[in-house]
Amino acid sequence: MYYSIMKRNPVQHLLPLLFLCFTSFIGPSRFIADAARILVYCPSISKSHVLLCSKYADLLHNAAHDTVLFIPSYYTQLDDFDGAKHAKVWRFQNFTDAYEKRMASFAGIMENSHIGFYDRLTNEVDFWMPMCQDLVNQLHRMQHIVDYKFDIALYNDIDPCNPAVVWSLGIPKTVLLSTEPIMDKIAWDLGLPSLPSYVPSVEENPNHDRMGFFDRILNAYKHFQSIVVHYLQDYHIQKVSY
Repeated sequence: MYYSIMKRNPVQHLLPLLFLCFTSFIGPSRFIADAARILVYCPSISKSHVLLCSKYADLLHNAAHDTVLFIPSYYTQLDDFDGAKHAKVWRFQNFTDAYEKRMASFAGIMENSHIGFYDRLTNEVDFWMPMCQDLVNQLHRMQHIVDYKFDIALYNDIDPCNPAVVWSLGIPKTVLLSTEPIMDKIAWDLGLPSLPSYVPSVEENPNHDRMGFFDRILNAYKHFQSIVVHYLQDYHIQKVSY
């Protein structure tokens, strides 16, 4: 009886072997085809910042993705530094000198352990806008990025202009990189609720997670400062002219 079934339906018993051959030869090409085109967007704000981006770019490259580390030059002393060992590196230079001109005043503010509301408004909001405007003015020089049709972009939110530039390049999906805890800026970008009654505002705040009554009042004020700063950052970025 078994022999008669084999004789009448030979293809049925070859199906497992055919499936194994199909997955062996077609499967690997399927995985290669699914590799993404990924842009790691990384202005040269500092050496450590570029180094962090290069680690992500190399990691994605080694995972068989078509990865490009794109470095708009804010700081000319880093024009020859990228830190990448495997990923492709594209540079964008000679479009602004605003970062180097403003860095001296910003460094002076950063040396203080605690800065006031006014300093936050003038530095965290106004500091980035000239570089953003200079970069947006040169978007036509980045047409090759648009033509490459990246699937996804990774960027850090230290520079509030980063998401706007990535959006202007027509990249449909984005990933926010951060080596920090859930700071106020990260919570703002992700739309995460923050309760100042017991969650300390991280930015420019001497409070810790054990707060008395007056500490909570101060924390609420610091939380309010962060909301104003981040709202104004977004407002000014939207006003940058193309």
